[in-house]
Amino acid sequence: YGGATADKLFETIATIRTIGLVIIIGLLLVAVFLISNTIRITIFSRSTEIEIMRLVGAKNSFIRWPFLIEGAIIGLIGALIPMTFLVFLYRFIFNVSGDYLAGTNFGLLTPNPLLLYISLLMVGIGIFIGAFGSVFSMRRFLVGADEPADPPPQAFEEDSNLELFSGDGSLPEARLFITKEWVW
Repeated sequence: YGGATADKLFETIATIRTIGLVIIIGLLLVAVFLISNTIRITIFSRSTEIEIMRLVGAKNSFIRWPFLIEGAIIGLIGALIPMTFLVFLYRFIFNVSGDYLAGTNFGLLTPNPLLLYISLLMVGIGIFIGAFGSVFSMRRFLVGADEPADPPPQAFEEDSNLELFSGDGSLPEARLFITKEWVW
């Protein structure tokens, strides 16, 4: 007896699970988009520093790490806020629902192990989504092999017109010279 009610309950739970999964996937895509745009704006604002690092021979991996860490931190902060809300809300619902569910066969899981596992999962997913969004936004700006963008020039070539000392023994003086690509 009660088979029809149980079937209806299982169908409702399956529908709620499917809708929840679609919402979660949508929110993950929105998070990747927002973090990617945040890192992209950061890259644009630091384009001069990135270009200087490239000119002095920094590898792309050296340039990428600060942005990757920044994306992971953004993801961590983005996970901590809803995690805190979830912990307080679940504990409140658990304490309030104890009286209502006492006479039924239903009950909520105890908060201690459940909230710990969900919190760790949320933090891990937040860090991963932040790092992934960072990599996704850097892909366009820092492409190519992990080698210096251009080899640094030799500053003291024999035929250069860079003079480090004046002829009369006074303080050192350096004159700038312009080559095809570099200003020194």
